[in-house]
Amino acid sequence: MLQLKNGKPLNLTYLTELINPEKSVYITKKRVLGLKIRIEGYFYSDGYVMKSEDKLFVKIKDKKRYVERIKVSDPIEIWGYPIKDFNYSGFKVDLPIWHIQFQFGLETKEVQISLKTINVITKFLQMLKIS
Repeated sequence: MLQLKNGKPLNLTYLTELINPEKSVYITKKRVLGLKIRIEGYFYSDGYVMKSEDKLFVKIKDKKRYVERIKVSDPIEIWGYPIKDFNYSGFKVDLPIWHIQFQFGLETKEVQISLKTINVITKFLQMLKIS
């Protein structure tokens, strides 16, 4: 177990308990651009707000690709106090069209968390059922 400078143990499980892996990545746009799929979306969790040093990534097989950050919206304020700040939550990534499964992840200073797994074929079949 890791320890802080003062000798107290560092508990890293708190962050993994705050984030629901299946409901924390929201995809807002999907487009096919030649031989690539462009995916845009944002990270959202009730218990955690992304910081400037946090990074989202996409894992395909054993390779990790960091996503490009985009601005989603201005901070949500109530009576002048910021409640939710989405400055560091938006993302955009271009993936080769032949990858049928990939997984999102969040990397912080303390821990790396695996998030939602996307299977393109399953999502396509779900879209056909709805139509």
